Amino acid sequence: MPVIKVFNQVSFGFRRFQEAVKDFRDKNIRVVISTTLPNILLLTFTMLGLAVLLPLGLYLYLNNSLALNTFAFFVITAPTFSESVAHCLFYYLHTKHIEGQAIKRIAALLQEEPLPEPAGDAVLTNFDIEFSSVSFSYEQEPVLKNASFKIPEKSITALVGPSGAGKTTIANLIARFWDVDSGEVKIGGQNVKDIKLDALLRYISIVFQEVILFNDTVMENIRLGRREATDEEVFQAARAARCHDFIESLPLGYLTVIGEKGARLSAGERQRISIARAILKDSPVIIMDEATVYLDPENERFVQEAVTELVKDKTVLVIIHRLSSITGAGQILVLDGGRIAERGSHEKLLAAKGLYRRLWDDHTAARDWKFKHIAQQ
Repeated sequence: MPVIKVFNQVSFGFRRFQEAVKDFRDKNIRVVISTTLPNILLLTFTMLGLAVLLPLGLYLYLNNSLALNTFAFFVITAPTFSESVAHCLFYYLHTKHIEGQAIKRIAALLQEEPLPEPAGDAVLTNFDIEFSSVSFSYEQEPVLKNASFKIPEKSITALVGPSGAGKTTIANLIARFWDVDSGEVKIGGQNVKDIKLDALLRYISIVFQEVILFNDTVMENIRLGRREATDEEVFQAARAARCHDFIESLPLGYLTVIGEKGARLSAGERQRISIARAILKDSPVIIMDEATVYLDPENERFVQEAVTELVKDKTVLVIIHRLSSITGAGQILVLDGGRIAERGSHEKLLAAKGLYRRLWDDHTAARDWKFKHIAQQ
């Protein structure tokens, strides 16, 4: 609403709202009209069934052509059978309309086959990550093309590149949210397909750009990282994530309910709680997807301190646009058009004067931009 108001689009927005309400009303009217007559016929069919069954059954019973227990059986089961048939026909009629198609889509989603699980369960002894000739398409659109790289154990690798290059896809493939079209994704030398999904996700923590918190207490949102954690362990994770102080200032402290998606907290506070959750989980592999984007300087400082605690002795993949934050990464991978275009340290990539150098120049130009005084003419 503030956006609509500030751009003087109130009349236009209200018009669109009226059109949406009218469209919704018209669709509901069409559904009612198209199903009223069939519903009446179904009800009539049910009632006629009983009207025919009772006199006929009674006639046959009085003429000793039908046993009493058989007659009673039909009298009891006929209404249930007729009602079941009516419900099936009613469902069929409704699924022919738009609302029914929505039900069909939900049913199709529920019937989606899960990713196949391995018969055994590979045991990991180290946690390096390797992509070997990986290709992946989303809805027939190629996203990754023959990508190969390795992230050494207990090191920090940054993944950079233009928007839409496939950076988040790489994170999703490591966690096996999807399976690759070809090639292999390995952790600790084991193909992720050979690791049971529950076990794989125990090895990985992900700090997303969009933080998902639940309409529950702060305590339970952090404890989501490890359900069996004690209260003291939750407090320690919160302190490490630099969010203990602001949590204590909330009306009920750790027992404060924070609203859907953490609506009662600022963006920085939500991000720090998500990092506390990852610290509590204590997984050997950490993936950070634009974790500090859109934060003000104060919150960014707190989040950076929390991240420093999070990544200690972990295998870390950082996806980021703010290049000045990853100049100290052990390895930087530059992704372009689904391929690894460049790799190396910050200094090496700058010296190569390729895509990374152009991204760096754009980043520094944007960072140094400022409003300039414009003299009145």
